[in-house]
Amino acid sequence: MTEEKKIYVREFDPDLRAPQVIHDWSGTARVIRYVGRCIICVRPTFEADDGGNDPRGVMGDYANQGLDAKSHGMVGDDVVLCWRCGNEEGSYKRAVWLAAHHYWQHPSDIAEDDENQYDSY
Repeated sequence: MTEEKKIYVREFDPDLRAPQVIHDWSGTARVIRYVGRCIICVRPTFEADDGGNDPRGVMGDYANQGLDAKSHGMVGDDVVLCWRCGNEEGSYKRAVWLAAHHYWQHPSDIAEDDENQYDSY
């Protein structure tokens, strides 16, 4: 078992990929985990285990505001998007376009693939 480094609000390290335990203003210990790099600006992003990814907190712009394929009518994994790019219209639209063209599939495309899977036999 690896020991988690205890840090405080001013000591959050966006370059550290190991889980970080922070003690926020309420005195509650929170685990912050690395998620991946933003699809637009490649900033490292993080999420809290308790779901509190508020950018006004310790993570700031490093908070993940991931793109969910289902909410865009597509099928696929969530795509990492930092808070700053997720809240700037041009960056957000670019992220959705990239995800839709490179990471997600339209449900009708999947249905067509399923129908044609036996054509090669």
